[in-house]
Amino acid sequence: MIKVKSALLVSLVICSIVLSALIIFGQHVPKGSDKAAKPWFGPKPGLHEISLPGRIYIYSSEGKAVLVETFSQMYSHLVLALGQMEYSSEKSGDVWVAGQYTADTLNSGVLFRFDYQISRGLLAKWLTLFYETDFPFAAIDSILVPLDGGPVKFINSRSGMLWQLQADLPLVVFQQAADESRNPTAFPLAALESTEVYTVAPGVFDLASTQSVPVPSCRLEEVSAEEIIRSFFISHSIIQEADGVKTYTDGFGALRIYASGMMEYSSGIRGNGPVFLDQLQLMQASIDFLSAHGGWPVKMLPIIFGSQLEDTVRLEFASFADGLPIAGENAGIAVEFQQGQVSSYQRHLVLESEMASEALEEARPLAQHLASDTQVGQYFAEGNKRIADLAPVFYWQQNRLIPAWRVVTEDEVIYVAAGDGRILHISAQLGGQ
Repeated sequence: MIKVKSALLVSLVICSIVLSALIIFGQHVPKGSDKAAKPWFGPKPGLHEISLPGRIYIYSSEGKAVLVETFSQMYSHLVLALGQMEYSSEKSGDVWVAGQYTADTLNSGVLFRFDYQISRGLLAKWLTLFYETDFPFAAIDSILVPLDGGPVKFINSRSGMLWQLQADLPLVVFQQAADESRNPTAFPLAALESTEVYTVAPGVFDLASTQSVPVPSCRLEEVSAEEIIRSFFISHSIIQEADGVKTYTDGFGALRIYASGMMEYSSGIRGNGPVFLDQLQLMQASIDFLSAHGGWPVKMLPIIFGSQLEDTVRLEFASFADGLPIAGENAGIAVEFQQGQVSSYQRHLVLESEMASEALEEARPLAQHLASDTQVGQYFAEGNKRIADLAPVFYWQQNRLIPAWRVVTEDEVIYVAAGDGRILHISAQLGGQ
């Protein structure tokens, strides 16, 4: 009995020492299991992970280009190499040189392209050897690294301005990528030229010829309704809607989960007066919110950042398959903020399937569709539009993916079937994009 009591006493002393150490060093004291604890949907990404470009082109001075597969090994090498950029050790005079962005300013190099205007604050999370205040611009959408070692160009294609910086970086990584991109299996691209019907901004690339594109098999994200509900509400009531969908609400926020897996959440706004968050703060708030209510997919990047109304900011995110973003009228993730708070959230993710099966689909250059009697050709013939950006995507339609073009004009985003030129969807261009 004495031995048992002694052992018990020793155990209590050890536990006391451990708990005291945890408190002294500011660590949380372990608690018992809490059945009401919020669900965990996986780790959060860092801002440096979501501030990466949606596309990388390897461009030649002859107007030809190759698109690097996003999230591929080459893509990773290139973004890591650019992340090592720093001020040149031989700098003298004005470090930054501003100029006009024209087609003539593009020379052979690696072009990093964002699908939105990235602020200098968010850019500094990727280019970690720079402070936000080092950049002389508010936002850009492209970065060109010349292969000849010339100044790196930071481009805002919307304003037509660029800023050049002579920088130190591992140039050999970019040169090796350019050599590898000459692989004949890569789809050849060419600069899209202006016509009498439409004009084109510099740095916009189209397929050089008709191609057979491998389309991967995909699946819809499986949502655990119970965990999603528990992530939003401690207690709730259920409203049966006329369309058969159940709405879960606590009187302040409302959540709808559809049979397809799509979910929609809307919430009232607490507090009074306007609250303004910059792009960096909004991106971090989006990461925190998505990580708490469904999780962050491995391959996802922001594609839209802009204002719908005076007091509403909308962010959209797309998952990727075979290096291309997956679009669709209800595909992806959208988060809206009012007064610095999430007021709306829609989630309907199409994810790359683990199955290796792929189907071949025909993809024609957009220029062919615009020059013929296709639906998009007729639409562009109605007025002189300016094509500000063009990106290949996969479009989710009738439970499968098809190759498509995302055409960005000055006031619209148009999704076009790459095979036959059908217009799949048109949305207004958001302010601040």
